[in-house]
Amino acid sequence: RDDLVGIEIDEGTCGAARLNLGIRVIRHLALSNDLAALPASRPPRILWADALGDEMPSRLDKDYRWIVGNPPYLEAKRAKAEDKTRWRKRFKDRVEGAFDQYMCFLELALELAANDGEIGMIVPNKVLVNRYSRSLRKRLLETHPPRTMRDLSELPIFKNVGVYPIILHLAAPSPGTGQSCATHGPGGDRLDIPLSTYEATGHAVTFFIPPNPILGRLLSRLLTGG
Repeated sequence: RDDLVGIEIDEGTCGAARLNLGIRVIRHLALSNDLAALPASRPPRILWADALGDEMPSRLDKDYRWIVGNPPYLEAKRAKAEDKTRWRKRFKDRVEGAFDQYMCFLELALELAANDGEIGMIVPNKVLVNRYSRSLRKRLLETHPPRTMRDLSELPIFKNVGVYPIILHLAAPSPGTGQSCATHGPGGDRLDIPLSTYEATGHAVTFFIPPNPILGRLLSRLLTGG
């Protein structure tokens, strides 16, 4: 209750989140026979705010252990010019080209994550290969490389959404270990890909989720010369 923080831009949804979490707190206290603590308990800290607003850094703590989210997928061509200008100013040289809005949320997560923190986001799969997220992929390999990438494109999770979503799980590398990323293709097949394979993609710093383990191993061998 004390460590959880949420941000929601829609007032009604924000209120619903506070109510739902408050009910969970009450149920937990009831099950633990600790209802005496109820009068002193604070309401859940769900902020009604724009997470990309200029004032948010001063309202949030730093060094969060876990950051999870499902950011908006607003494309660059559909964003308002004043919003694009504001986001460029907010994140300076960390966003480039015709970036989509979800990129700003990934950058915000990197700002707030602890050195050993972990990030979990549902984002469009184009973040793995497109040009405007190239510098982000490079920084991720250095600070919070992908631990797990799961392709959700064949699952009926989002209806009538014209994107192919993935789960992107980022975490600081473990010292002294050759970390790999567990990728899960559209069929659910798992393949562990060494981070050195992504580094071998060169200037593009491309991430990829192989459709099946056979093609994944072949691509890895071609990139690393193994």
